[in-house]
Amino acid sequence: MNNTFDIGRAVSFPFDENEWVMKSIVGSIFSIIPFVGPGYQVHVVRNYRQGKAQVLPENNELGEVFADGLMVWIAQIIILLPLFPLSVLMAVFMGIADAGPAAFVIACPLALGTIVLMIAYGIPATLVMWMGMIRFTETGNFSSFLQFRDLWRDVRANMSIMLMLLVWLIVVGFAVALLSSVLWITCVGLFVLGFAQKIVGGHLIGQAAVALDTQPAAEEQGTV
Repeated sequence: MNNTFDIGRAVSFPFDENEWVMKSIVGSIFSIIPFVGPGYQVHVVRNYRQGKAQVLPENNELGEVFADGLMVWIAQIIILLPLFPLSVLMAVFMGIADAGPAAFVIACPLALGTIVLMIAYGIPATLVMWMGMIRFTETGNFSSFLQFRDLWRDVRANMSIMLMLLVWLIVVGFAVALLSSVLWITCVGLFVLGFAQKIVGGHLIGQAAVALDTQPAAEEQGTV
């Protein structure tokens, strides 16, 4: 398990790419569009999983990046949709809490309960989303994201790998947040950092996909 992920490789791989500077510039610019980052991510997952020497998509593959990214982006909205009303509830409770001491006593437990619900749904939903992305790199079909029962079965059958992936992506997120506090004065730096987070995350998801490829099928593990 300790050998499943190589964070150093996930961070350093872009520098081994042909024309990595131009690929990074183009990716950083187009990542301004919300669904382009996920498109790069799914291509990194697919290319790494297939053992390609060049993991980043070529600049002439931007059409495929856009198309795949749009599908991933829509899938994310569908899978994470229940978090939106919970976020609204959270905002309402926080607003009530500001009304005074009595309101705070009432609203605070409700807000904490909402946070618990968001975590309880958000973590499994995120794992399902990543598993859907892995399956999508196999099929290229949007329906791969919507087979929730099968995706959750696969997550449960490989929980240790998926939870370790979650830990590493949280670590990457914290690192990006720290760097963002330094680079916020340069918009260019933030765009590059956002692109870097997507492709590093994609490489880690790709590493998880390769690890899953070596695992016994869920049915063989006795998972229903």
